[in-house]
Amino acid sequence: FEKSVTSIQKLKEDENEIEDKLDSIAEQKEIVSTKKEGYNNYLSSDEEINRLSDQKNNLEKELATMAKLEKDKKELLKGIEDERNDIDKFFSKSKDNLDDYGLDQDILAKIDDFSHLETSTNDFINETSEKIDELGKEIIAKNEDIVVYNQNIKACQKPLDDLEGIDNKCPVCQSDISSYKKTELTKHYTDEINENKKLIAQNEEAVRLLNKNKNSFEEKLQKLTELSKSIIEYRQKFEHLQNELIRLNKMDEDLEGKEYISNKLGELILLIANKKEERESFK
Repeated sequence: FEKSVTSIQKLKEDENEIEDKLDSIAEQKEIVSTKKEGYNNYLSSDEEINRLSDQKNNLEKELATMAKLEKDKKELLKGIEDERNDIDKFFSKSKDNLDDYGLDQDILAKIDDFSHLETSTNDFINETSEKIDELGKEIIAKNEDIVVYNQNIKACQKPLDDLEGIDNKCPVCQSDISSYKKTELTKHYTDEINENKKLIAQNEEAVRLLNKNKNSFEEKLQKLTELSKSIIEYRQKFEHLQNELIRLNKMDEDLEGKEYISNKLGELILLIANKKEERESFK
């Protein structure tokens, strides 16, 4: 009996201890039940804040990239403006030079781009080269005439000298001639010599003027050739300018979303601040 009573008392103590544990478990279950939503909200708000922070960082990186892009755009704009001014100045000066060199006004009026400028200059170069060739041929022809006139003088000078050295003898056939005939022959040879000397002087003057004219055209040709080389150089600059303008348009397209990104970033910063306040309440 005593053992049973002792056993019952021990069991009673165990029962009380178990009931206390059951009460504690029930209390914890109630806490878990009532606080579960808040705890889940706390965890989800942390995840949401991290997700929004990642978006914010990405937008900040995009804005930083755009800020650098704007800086590059300003530098590009300055470069484009300087290059355009340089090209426009060269184009205008080239037309002025072609005008000074004597290019036809109708052709000059039609030059409105580098393609026309290059074609007109090259055509003018060919025209000038042909003129130089023509002048060269004229000079050669005049010099050949001078050689002929000199030969004519020599051909007349010998019988003239012979006439002076002999009495009343033909210098060619050695037959007897009268004084009148001798005088007539002397005058004939003298007139021939003088006429050829005159022709030589005229041709020498013509050669001098032709050389002067040819030198002028050669100087023009040299300047036109230099201009043609410069046109090629500036045409490449113009093509580079066109590419830079395309690049500028691309920059403008890339910068179009800046305002949207900036507004979106502001919204995210405000949303993150609100989420952090919610997280503190959930915590």
